[in-house]
Amino acid sequence: MPSRPDRYDPLLSVVDYLRLVHTAGDVEAILQATIETACAATDSTRGLAGLCDGACVTSAGWYDIDDGWTACNLGWELGEGGPGRVCRSGKPFVCNELPPTAEGLTEATELLALTSFASVPIIDEAGTVLGFLEVGNAPESYSPDDVRCLTALAAHAALRLHAITGGERRDLVEREKREEMAKRLERLLAPSAPPQVHGVEIGALCRWNSGDDGIGGDFFDYFHLTEGQLGVGVGDVSGKGIEAVVWTVVARYALRAVVETQRWPAWPGDTLREMQNALRDKLDEDRFVTLVFAMLNVKTGDFSFATAGHPAPFVLRPSGVEQPLALTSPALGVQDMSEIDAYPTERVELKPGDAVLLFTDGIAEMRDPAGRFYEETRMVAALEELKGLAPQELVDRLLVDAQRFASGRPPATAEPFAGALPPFETRDDIALVCLRLSGD
Repeated sequence: MPSRPDRYDPLLSVVDYLRLVHTAGDVEAILQATIETACAATDSTRGLAGLCDGACVTSAGWYDIDDGWTACNLGWELGEGGPGRVCRSGKPFVCNELPPTAEGLTEATELLALTSFASVPIIDEAGTVLGFLEVGNAPESYSPDDVRCLTALAAHAALRLHAITGGERRDLVEREKREEMAKRLERLLAPSAPPQVHGVEIGALCRWNSGDDGIGGDFFDYFHLTEGQLGVGVGDVSGKGIEAVVWTVVARYALRAVVETQRWPAWPGDTLREMQNALRDKLDEDRFVTLVFAMLNVKTGDFSFATAGHPAPFVLRPSGVEQPLALTSPALGVQDMSEIDAYPTERVELKPGDAVLLFTDGIAEMRDPAGRFYEETRMVAALEELKGLAPQELVDRLLVDAQRFASGRPPATAEPFAGALPPFETRDDIALVCLRLSGD
């Protein structure tokens, strides 16, 4: 009789392999771990496993105990080959004397060069055949005990497959619900077409991140209540995901309510104070809103703006690009300021042909492969080349330039622009609004 360690060594090896089955994180890893366990348990030298979708059977590769895994796409109709027969019947299939030219078993004879094999179905608790498990070329004939062992291993695989695929389905459904909700909220956030204001050209874009974190909180809006006066608000709500988007909707419509209920034309500093009063009791403790609100008098060229924790706009003139030094003011919701005075308002005189660019910090915080930020200094260099373009083409080209920077490619400002923006590639949202005083 073998000593206790000699008897336990093979068992411990199989248990170690079986642990890999139950810790596998995806379907392919489950099948591979199950095959390696099956080969160890039955002294088989080769094996493969795959899935059945009810019409056909597939496998992504096969295993050899010496050479490891060989990736290849294999497929069988139900009833075809060993895997197809097992998945159709739901019963084991064993062949201990396989001739080199066994009819209908080409995967065994031509691909795996098997002289014997044992195949069992992978069946879940509901009796549905999920796939198959097949091993071959053991030194001895496959016995009923080998089939029982393989069937038990297939049951373990079925449990893990059910856990993974069930979780994946739940995650998929939840993700689809979140994506649909995000799309609905995006439609609420997306402003209508720019107003037709005589004497002003307008270009704008807002790109929301569609990654795992979900879209964030960038927004902008226009206000054109009387001829000759145009208001623009560009904001950013902290955080990501559905909650951030909900607060973005609140912030945008709060801004609209403030502007439309106070004296017009709105004074930017007063507007931000009223926004602070409107939001101070509503925002969560860790939530805040950065906002720039600006008014343009189309007749005089007077451009006034106020910022709440938000970058100041750029002024684009034929002589160069500048960024007014805005007085530092806290973001909305950072502290209780119910009795504050109006936010400081800056004023800039625009002449026909001059433009202003309002933006959120998502573009400045884009990084290249080395981790360097795009930054506002890089924006200035790009805007020097783009400042003569029509506003919409300007903001489009600026985004392309930032995306090329983030991917490590040369600047794109000098290249012909086809008008089709590349896919959005950033972890943050970006909003850009450009106004040019045409002087018409």
